[in-house]
Amino acid sequence: MASTGAKAGVLLTAILAAATAAATEALTNPVLGDPSAIAEGRKIYRQRCYICHLSHGGRGPNLFATQLSDEAFLMTVINGRKGAIMPAFGLQMSPDEVWQVHAYVKSTDHYE
Repeated sequence: MASTGAKAGVLLTAILAAATAAATEALTNPVLGDPSAIAEGRKIYRQRCYICHLSHGGRGPNLFATQLSDEAFLMTVINGRKGAIMPAFGLQMSPDEVWQVHAYVKSTDHYE
């Protein structure tokens, strides 16, 4: 029979492994490739993003060439970039709208 301390150690190891696995799972865009999300994302891009990011980058970087992960894109739009011109859109755009914009910028190489 294993000791209580050994059982606790095994349990703690299992909990830490599960927590680590959960922490490394990144959010992914649930509407990537969805034509209706892409169409909505284009509209939102025109209203909110085009003024700075233009068709291939402007005051802001070229979003159509972004190397940000899905989760990093979402977090950057929601929280903005400290020390940069990028404002936080977390109170102006829902996460679903951010995902739509992301789906749009990933669907093409420029604003059309």
